[in-house]
Formats: sequence, structure tokens, C-alpha cells
Amino acid sequence: ASAAAGVPDRDLRGGVHGAAGLGVPPPVRVGRDRAGGERARGPRTRRAGGGATGFRQSAARRRRARGQPASAPLARLGARGGRDEAIDDDDDDDDDVDDDDDDDDDDDDDDELARANASEDQQDTTPLEERCVFHVYRHLSKTGGTTARFVFDRQTVFGDFEYPLEYGFDEKKWDDLLIRWRSKADAFLANDKNENADASPPPRTLVEIRGNWPSNWPAEAFEGRILTDVETLRLEYGENISSSAADDDALASPENPIRKKSCSVTTSLMLRDPFKQYESFWRYYIEKRQTLPEVTDGTTRDENLALKKWPDADGVAFWGDSFAEWASRVPSMQIREALGNKCVAQMRQPGFDAEFRDGTWVRTGNHSFDAATCDFEVTELDFRRFERLLRRIDVVGVTERFDAFLLRLGEVVGLRWLEYVKSNASRKNADENEGLSVDESSESPRNEKRDASETERISRAVVSEVARWDIQAHVLAKRVQEEEIKRNAIGGAEGFEERLQTFESKTAVLGGKTFVGGVPKRSPYVWVKSAEVKASDGLLKPVVPSSFTDETGGGQAVAYIVFDPVTLVHRADAEKSGAACVKGCTFDAPTE
Repeated sequence: ASAAAGVPDRDLRGGVHGAAGLGVPPPVRVGRDRAGGERARGPRTRRAGGGATGFRQSAARRRRARGQPASAPLARLGARGGRDEAIDDDDDDDDDVDDDDDDDDDDDDDDELARANASEDQQDTTPLEERCVFHVYRHLSKTGGTTARFVFDRQTVFGDFEYPLEYGFDEKKWDDLLIRWRSKADAFLANDKNENADASPPPRTLVEIRGNWPSNWPAEAFEGRILTDVETLRLEYGENISSSAADDDALASPENPIRKKSCSVTTSLMLRDPFKQYESFWRYYIEKRQTLPEVTDGTTRDENLALKKWPDADGVAFWGDSFAEWASRVPSMQIREALGNKCVAQMRQPGFDAEFRDGTWVRTGNHSFDAATCDFEVTELDFRRFERLLRRIDVVGVTERFDAFLLRLGEVVGLRWLEYVKSNASRKNADENEGLSVDESSESPRNEKRDASETERISRAVVSEVARWDIQAHVLAKRVQEEEIKRNAIGGAEGFEERLQTFESKTAVLGGKTFVGGVPKRSPYVWVKSAEVKASDGLLKPVVPSSFTDETGGGQAVAYIVFDPVTLVHRADAEKSGAACVKGCTFDAPTE
């Protein structure tokens, strides 16, 4: 699929396996080497599992040349051998697995390969502090991304990772990050003998791709520019992907020796059951626009708003009188957002036009969007394009299996602090993991007009039609998640499910909060406003973990609606000074 998309093909994905305290194997250091500098690569043989036999032979030869045991630890081979054919199943039932029935023979082969690659000698004790990492997460609206962001921020307050870019960053900030990361990775990889390792620590970077304010650039550029940049990083800094000992020997020379270290460069994306995603999106962004605001000056609400025009006007005439009427004008939101150039802004604009007549708004018809500037319809060609994009992603998940997605990120990327509290949970705002049914909100008088079951039936029928490509995308994402775990996770699907059960079994309730995965450990650092650091008379001193590519680690909290710069400091010092934690503390456990 990558080749079909016109991007560099790849066989193997780097990553670390393990999450601290979760009964998961320790981080795995990928045992492949990489030649320093650039080299033109000729055609290489590709097979399921990334050419395991050739890799074992060449790796053994290199180890013998260094006087090391030939049976040094192997890392998980990360090729995805997923299918590229179309998905025809429109059923959005989470339990539907009938579409996998025709692939039993292939799955058996995959199981055998996974077991072959999951031997005990694959595990290594290389600590995360010695890992070089670059990971990009594509956040789609109302799919669990807020929770994922909180988990990512939590990694920074332990010093494990930097998370430097706000969503909505511009192209220059992306380019600057790549320059900084390459510079630090070069220094780390050049230090082959780990002499004075503290002077050249590896970078570990997390990036969230999210559209909207202040810039749409990262969302619009994800498929073409950002993914290609990440794939280029993987070719430059990832594991040696040659498939024979002869190829590996050809890489080495006195001037250009085989490197003994490499970097993990990966990507992730999560989709959600379309009905729940639409419902959550409606409750969070749209429902309030359908209800005209109250006024206190004695005028009617419509007269008070008569001067407002599309797209700023509120009310049912512009936004529809129900979830179903709004949804009917908004096709396949997740595919559109993932592709980036399908007029995502239309998702949060009124679907209808209206005029103010005789003291009230009167709908005049559907709003006509200019196809040249707002191409929001999703076609089969768009779905095929999405399929190719999904095959370029390393860790794919669905919100209904959020814990599995999170744990898999922990294993692939090296995230060690995975405990979380579900976010956006309330009666009015559907939970990131479990959407409320459309008729559950007793505060919505529009839903009282019909029997609750009839309302939901109509709503589901509308979403089934308008989001039919999202429904197929969700089925595909579930399949890809299952295949990736089966093929790449240590112990295959069975071993991964055991680790997942261990993680979930530690869930605890404390202070009225349910902490999935257990009560979190308090971090040594917190993010506070930089102004408070300056005003502390030296009590608060900036902390710069070795994983950061610059001294600030990003120094921003835009996602938390804090637009002032922020600084990482020691938690104990912040508590002494009374400086409030701005980010990274969302999942802190109560202290009393």
C-alpha cells in the first residue's frame, strides 16, 4: 500500500516493548544495525515478518565479528502483512468479525510467524533512557484523542519524552523540530561506544497532529508531507532493513562502519464507531448551536440575533432541529479529517440557510457549498486513498478498544506511564470511550417529541447512510488493529491479551475517580507558567530532561487554553511556591 501511495516502502518497524509496572516485558532494543551516512539501496526481498531468516543470519555474522555471542537478543520484527483489498462490510456492529472468515489460512500462517518471532531471546534489558524515539499520533475529533494527549503529557513530567508542538502548529515549527531531532539523533548514533553517554543522550519525541486553530497546516499536510517526512526519518535513522548478510557486509567500511544503535520511528491513529463519534461531536460542538441563547433585554431571541448571518447564526433553522437533521448534512467525518483536504471546516458549519421574516428565522434550504473550495463529499476513491493511508500507520486502534491501543503504544513507542482517567465524561458530553445514546439526555426537549427508541432508530439510519464510508473505515481499523497485535506483539494476540488483562485488573477508584491501569505514581516534575518561574526569586528552576531537543521542550499548553509560555520544574519546588500545575497533572491521584 505504501508503494501504491507513492511513498518509500518499508519492511520493518522499530519500537520498544513494555510499560513499567504493568506485567509487560521490559523494553526491547531492536538488535539491527545501521550504516552511518547515506547509501543507495538496491531492490530488496520482502516477506511476511520482514525477512526474519536473512536478518538472523546477518545479525549473527555481525555479532561474531564483534566477538559477541551469535545468539544475542532479537527484536520483534514489525512488518505488517495486512490485506489491501476493499472492505465491503457496512455493518457497524462492534462484534462483527464475519469479514475475516475468508482469511483463516493466512491468519494461521501469521500465527505461526508471530510465534516464531516471539521467542524469549527477543527481550532485551535496554532501558528507555537509551532509546532514540520519534512518534507521531494523528488525532481525529472525538475518538479518544484528548485522553491520549493527557497520557502523552504525562510522559513529559517524568522526563521520558518531549511533546513540543501544539496542535495547529505551522510548517516552520515542524521543520525546526526535524532539524533539532536529527542533530540530536546524529550525536547519539555517532557515539557507538557509548563513551561519555551523558554528553549525547538520545532524543525521544511525541507529536500530535491535530487540525483547526491556530493553523490547519498539520492536518492538511499529514498524508502528503508529514507522513513522508516520518518515513524518511525511518529510512535514515531506523533499523537496518537489508535482507541478507551480503547486503549488511556491503554497508560496512573503515570510513563508514555499521552502527550499533538505531532509532524507533513510528506513527499511530485511532478511529471510533461512527455513530458514537457523530453523537459525541454533536453534543460537544453542535447541540448548543441548535438552541438559541436566552437574552435579558426583553426582545425575542430571534430578533436579538437577526443581524447574525451564516455561518455565525445559531438556531434550528440553520443547524437542524435534532441530531439526525444535523448529521444528514455531514458525510463521513473521520475519513475527511484523516485525509485533510475534504473541507473539514464544513463539519462545524451550519448545513442550512435561513432568512429573518416576521420576527423569526425561516429556513430557505440546504446551504450550497462551493465544490471548488469545499469538497466535502466522500467517494469510493477517497476511501481507497484512506485505505492506503491506514496501511502506512504503525499502530492503528479503535476507541472501543482504547486500552488495547494505549497498551500497544506503550509497547511500540516506550510509554511507561499509562494509567488514566476517562476524559470528557458527562451526561451532556459523551465519554471518549463510551458514547451516550442520542436519547439519553433528558435536558434536550427536542428528543421528547418522539419515542426514545424511534429517535435512536432514525438517528442510526441517518448515520448509516451519511457515514457509510466511515463505517467501512472503522471495520478496517478494527481488523488492522487485530492483525498488527497478532503479528507483532510479543506472544502474539494471546500474550498481548494477557498483558492487557493485567493492566485493566489494576484499575482502582480513589477520590471519586476511576484510574484505569491503577493509581498513578506522582511525577517528579510539573509544568507551570513561565511567569511564575520568573517571579519565584530563584525557587523555581527550569528542568531540561535529556530527552528534550531544546531547553523548553515546547514550553506551551495551548491545548489547555493556556497561551502563556510554560516551564517544566520540580514538583516539590512548585508545591512550595504555590505555582499551579498547568499540564501533565490531569491524571494525578488525590493526595488526601
